[in-house]
Amino acid sequence: MVYDLAMSSGLALVRRDPNLMGIGRKMPSVIFYGVNMVQVDMETQTSAEIFEPDVEQFVKRFYEDLGIRWVMHGEIGQTVAFETALLQRWRGVHRRLHQYLDAMYEKFVKPKDMSKYLPGYIDFHISNEMVLGYFAERFRVAGLPTVDFTGRYDWTELLKENPELDEWFRDVMLFLVYGREVPLISTGVQDIKDRSRDKVASENLEKLRRENPQEYDAAAREYAGKHDNIPPRTLDEWMEALPKIVPKPEAIIDEVYSQWLGATATRHTRGAITDEEIAYAIIAKYLETKKDDQKEPLWKLFFGDKTLEDLEKQWGSKEKPRRLANPATGDIYLDPNLIAMVGCRYIIGHFEADPLPEYLAEMFQKKPERENDSFYKKKGIDKLKQVKVTLVFENPELSEVGTEGLQRIIRGKHMYNFVKSVEQMLKTDLIRLLIDLNHWVHNAIDPASEFDILKKEAPDFGKYVKAIHIYEPWPIHEHAPFDIPSDEQVKIYRWLYQIRQIGFKEGILVFERGGGENPQQIARTVILALREIITNLEKNVEPKELPLEFYGISPGGVFSPERQMVIIREHARDPLKGLIIAPEEEHTALGKEALTKPGMTPEKWKKEELR
Repeated sequence: MVYDLAMSSGLALVRRDPNLMGIGRKMPSVIFYGVNMVQVDMETQTSAEIFEPDVEQFVKRFYEDLGIRWVMHGEIGQTVAFETALLQRWRGVHRRLHQYLDAMYEKFVKPKDMSKYLPGYIDFHISNEMVLGYFAERFRVAGLPTVDFTGRYDWTELLKENPELDEWFRDVMLFLVYGREVPLISTGVQDIKDRSRDKVASENLEKLRRENPQEYDAAAREYAGKHDNIPPRTLDEWMEALPKIVPKPEAIIDEVYSQWLGATATRHTRGAITDEEIAYAIIAKYLETKKDDQKEPLWKLFFGDKTLEDLEKQWGSKEKPRRLANPATGDIYLDPNLIAMVGCRYIIGHFEADPLPEYLAEMFQKKPERENDSFYKKKGIDKLKQVKVTLVFENPELSEVGTEGLQRIIRGKHMYNFVKSVEQMLKTDLIRLLIDLNHWVHNAIDPASEFDILKKEAPDFGKYVKAIHIYEPWPIHEHAPFDIPSDEQVKIYRWLYQIRQIGFKEGILVFERGGGENPQQIARTVILALREIITNLEKNVEPKELPLEFYGISPGGVFSPERQMVIIREHARDPLKGLIIAPEEEHTALGKEALTKPGMTPEKWKKEELR
């Protein structure tokens, strides 16, 4: 088959199932379902399973003895929120990334002849953080320090590296940042400017008095001669007497900048910004300044040759553009496309940044011998290329009530832009996508419409998809099986046919199981349905031309006419039961004799008779 069929293991903590405690128990969980590939689901908010002692030997045993291949679904939630700009979460996520890569290296790459037992992919949701861009969501975590996409929490470092960005920051963002970071009461931008002007003017005056007292005295006498022999006493009067002490606009800006640095150094850290929306706005502008730089392709992928000014007119109007940042009102507008672009840059940034010194210290304490292995000190992208395991990023599930479809990165085109930028920036094909059809459905996004859009805007989208998650396509997030035949089976086929037309010619179809106590409850006929889906996909059968076999109506199918006829004949005389005086022989003479054999029951006989 061009398409492989897999089933997820499920999570131990869903039903406190001891049969799913750890990778070594999750891998053989699929032997009852008729597939030989398992998606091992990592327990949420723990990475301990990948460090379980001898777990690689379990994997090897099931791979060799049972022929079970595996892929891995990593954790979900804020522990792996790669798109976050919040300092403490960014650092936790960065640690997680390196934990996964280090575990793969230690368990499967470093030991000889173990690389073939690596998982086919490791899956993470592409967006796990709370939404941005809606007023009600903006200040929920205000006051928490943020970082740039490489994890630096002193924002002046990014500004110094990019003069154009620094100039824009001083012109547009500085007073917004100052107002939120410096604990002073102010009545607006002009008030901040006036205070800073007075401070600089006062310093200029004092400097002149010390360094050139003659000029100072002469200016005072001249002013007194014009004002009834009253020398200047207020700062405004001194500025009238000595125009040279009046600060230039850039000096006022420098003073505000300096006060921001001083205030943040004592409250958080020098150059801190504690509003994630401001962090996202700055990175958006940074990417615009780099739109012609091949090393930063995201702006081009999202907006082509448009400038920020063009977008601001598009968001509002030519006469009244909606600003990304408006110092006059304090308003910041984060368009969904802008949020997605910046979120993508934060994800990529994790692969470019060095591992945290604290993480290295923690790891070397656990295993001192690692300190002599240069692998552990490498950046994420270098580790990934050495391990050669594929990381896939999946469209996210609904995480908060009332935020359907508002995740930072969720649309197909945004995910496409992400993986294309990865290819260009990180020079690797080891980062790919995974599509969960129901994640779109319960986020009020129609997969059919999404694929139609992608057919126009990203006609090779499917080439970058490694796997697809499949289960009952309900508008609520329940991992339930579907039957053969069913409307759901046909609906899923139509979607898969659409993505096949835009490049998904091979990959893995994963049935993500939900609850249930036994294989029949968990899977019902979903595996049979998926096998028919795969068979017809590989023949490129259009949805309107699906044969009867697709619905299980064939000599070998679940609903074959032959099987149905046997059942009809078997039960044709059921209405006569109890009406005939002659002794009943429900199991026939042959069956009656068979029932005398040890271990044979009426139920077993009926099964074998049908067979």
